[in-house]
Amino acid sequence: LNQEKDNMLNIELRDIEKYKDDPSKCHQAIRKIQSHKPKKPLSIFDNNQKRVISEDEQITIITEHFTKLFGSNDKAEDIIPQKMEPAFSAEELEKAASKLKNNKATGCDEVHAEFIKYGSHELYKQISQLLNITSETGDYPEEIRRGILNPLPKPPKKDERVNVRPIILLSVLRKLITITLIDRCWERMKTKIPFCQAAYRIG
Repeated sequence: LNQEKDNMLNIELRDIEKYKDDPSKCHQAIRKIQSHKPKKPLSIFDNNQKRVISEDEQITIITEHFTKLFGSNDKAEDIIPQKMEPAFSAEELEKAASKLKNNKATGCDEVHAEFIKYGSHELYKQISQLLNITSETGDYPEEIRRGILNPLPKPPKKDERVNVRPIILLSVLRKLITITLIDRCWERMKTKIPFCQAAYRIG
């Protein structure tokens, strides 16, 4: 068992050494250390403020909570499909893919960002055709619409039944569409963002 632990440690150290500068090595080392920490249990309470232990009950309460929080009457079916002008191009999607982050959890499609990011030009041509057909017809891969909700514990607040923050794991295709559309709209969007809002702003 000790030999196996030593082997794992050596593998992790070699992974860290791949990074060129000290801050990156330090950051990766901290991530490795934290990844071995046991997960904090979720603190979920029922209507009587009693802590729920059963995983099935926790899932039900969390689902109801976020359905109520994020639920919307707006339906994608009400949006009329239109031909994208200008059409998505392979070059545009390749530029968007370069902004995808490495080493991130996959969405429901289980496709890692690196598979797309370092793919061939032919791959981007295929994706551009798919997205152009989607915008024109309204038919889309189910993975674009679906996300995996991962509730992470956060410090509890008084009288709060669900003290978790949601992380939604999206498909790479969804991320590509988002990045591309933001790039297209950014010049108009940035004029509407207050100066005090620093997020998403270069510098």
